[in-house]
Amino acid sequence: MTDLPIACSLTPEQLPARRAALVELVEHALIDARVTGRVTFRRDDRSEALLDRLVAAERECCPFFALDVSTYSDTLVLDIGGPAEAEPLIAALVEAFRSPS
Repeated sequence: MTDLPIACSLTPEQLPARRAALVELVEHALIDARVTGRVTFRRDDRSEALLDRLVAAERECCPFFALDVSTYSDTLVLDIGGPAEAEPLIAALVEAFRSPS
């Protein structure tokens, strides 16, 4: 169990911009999004910048997420985790990468 609230602090007005940022990253660089919480992107300068911004924004609105980015020669890997109570939200975030529209 965590002391952090398991809720997103984005307002309805902020949601379209966040979705647009996610769609931009997915359309530019997504390789794979697994239900296990691992999302893989093609690595280039643009995808690194987009992923860095998205991860920073998600850490702000959903601090209960454990977001870990690993950098390899040609890929970026985002591992999404969190407390057991957050599993439905983790699954929803992974699904957003898999089906962003």
